[in-house]
Amino acid sequence: MRINFDSPDDSDTGARVSIPVPFLGQSVGVGQLVHRLTDRLGIHQCGGCQEREQQLNRLLGFRPMSGVRVRWDD
Repeated sequence: MRINFDSPDDSDTGARVSIPVPFLGQSVGVGQLVHRLTDRLGIHQCGGCQEREQQLNRLLGFRPMSGVRVRWDD
């Protein structure tokens, strides 16, 4: 299997650090991921949780990567 990364998508996620992820459809922040996980677990957000979500989103985000081609060699 070969993976070629032609050119990363330079769209701004608003985060200080933005990590390209080949299988991601849209940009997402770490705070949003934590929010979705805690919602699925039935944990309700408080004011502090919302503030931490915003801070985590500003710190680290994931963005889609364009130009990724996966080739399977037999």
